[in-house]
Amino acid sequence: GNVSGFRYKTKADGMPEWEKIDDSFKNIKVKRYASPALFKDADKIYLLVGQQDGRISTFVADAGKTGMPVFYRNGYLGDIQLNNHSSPAVFSKNGIIEISIGDYNGNLKHFTCKNDLVEIKAN
Repeated sequence: GNVSGFRYKTKADGMPEWEKIDDSFKNIKVKRYASPALFKDADKIYLLVGQQDGRISTFVADAGKTGMPVFYRNGYLGDIQLNNHSSPAVFSKNGIIEISIGDYNGNLKHFTCKNDLVEIKAN
């Protein structure tokens, strides 16, 4: 149930060197089988994490601050759940957010969300 992030730098020989990002994901803990998806909307970065029980946990970070963003849990999209091992994919454009979520049993759900000024709500 942990999510880790990595970034890379190109070494002198042109090969990437991977480095773990520790602080950004330190508050992320979900139930088993964490399957993450990230998207940016305005000055926020959202992290959706699918879990073994089919639920989607959501986290948000402020992209407008200097330094690496730090994610914190929020209650957005709390009513979305599939059967098990949910795996979200997200596309965001012009204030419309589309989320497709598959699960281990082959179910697929698609949600379209509109960004109002306060929060993201599933329709």
